[in-house]
Amino acid sequence: DRLLQLQEAKKRFLNRFVPGLKDIPEPGPNDPPHPSFFFNKLKVDQDFIFLKQGERDARVIYVIYRGNVHLKQEKEDGVETCQTLLPGQLFGSWIQHTIEPLSAVAATSCEVWFVKASDLRLLP
Repeated sequence: DRLLQLQEAKKRFLNRFVPGLKDIPEPGPNDPPHPSFFFNKLKVDQDFIFLKQGERDARVIYVIYRGNVHLKQEKEDGVETCQTLLPGQLFGSWIQHTIEPLSAVAATSCEVWFVKASDLRLLP
């Protein structure tokens, strides 16, 4: 019962914040699973680097569940925080083989839901 409750809470959260997810009907017994199935939880400490400016990162989509994430840009005169993302906001790297223009760094300890590149193709 507890596992089903957690799965439903995950689905409600993702339906609320991931565009288009709430419009997908519940799957039948022979249908593929609901897209929320492909999101995994990740807990990280403050200063964890999700994406690194200047690198080619794997395609991944993150949805912040708890905590904050800074989008930072390295410049010649230092590092600038461009934006602080809050729970419910999405970030990630969607285009394969693209150099990241910003770093995404945990401003606090964080929990995020993420979907990997290998599972992106399974999402509607």
